[in-house]
Amino acid sequence: MQPIVDVHCHYIASDPEAPEAFRRLVASEELEKVAVCALDLKLGFSPAFPYMTTFSTTNGQLAGFVEALASPKVVPFGCV
Repeated sequence: MQPIVDVHCHYIASDPEAPEAFRRLVASEELEKVAVCALDLKLGFSPAFPYMTTFSTTNGQLAGFVEALASPKVVPFGCV
């Protein structure tokens, strides 16, 4: 199988399932690298998009998360 590179993967610090989901992702043999950034998105509730809420993950939280994952497959990049 061809290597998979995901260049649009976000870490959401408020998601309690994120650490385990990322551990499973980087454990995949098919995954070569995954680029991960913090998601600092300020969208309030809207009846048109009830699934959206406010996500706020800082670059510092992302750095700590990447350090805890300790995987050479993870390529972090921050929000500007």
